[in-house]
Amino acid sequence: MLFHCLFAGYICALIASRTCAIRLIRVIPSCAGFHSLIMKKIYHLGTCTTCQRILKELKPGKDFIMQDIKTEKITPAQIDEMKELAGSYESLFSRVALKYRSMGLNAMKLTEKDYRKYILDEYTFLKRPVIIIGKQIFIGNAPKTVAAAKEAMAQ
Repeated sequence: MLFHCLFAGYICALIASRTCAIRLIRVIPSCAGFHSLIMKKIYHLGTCTTCQRILKELKPGKDFIMQDIKTEKITPAQIDEMKELAGSYESLFSRVALKYRSMGLNAMKLTEKDYRKYILDEYTFLKRPVIIIGKQIFIGNAPKTVAAAKEAMAQ
């Protein structure tokens, strides 16, 4: 016998036979047969009071995958996925980060390749929080962005 249930971004498959086994399988939204599943993920910085305030306001449910970008680095695949939704790496890049000026990046003409490299090298360069709900992405802490994310989460 095979039973399935959705559990916080995983498919839980319970196989009942002589020995019971539970297998957790990571849900990949593009997998065949799982088209109705919507990816819900928030990239945030756990030590950032602005992120904490926004998360408290948004109250993401257990169906959201939370990734603290300081303790769990952003992977190349993740940043590429964000870029596909956002349209550019530049839109994901934070010019407010203290290292932006200290590294002299404000005096340089950065390319998309540069933005990607700096975000992957240093978590502080990701504009945060980044909220992904299906094919929608919400980047940063602007009041309009947070309000739009809150509205999307309510649907």
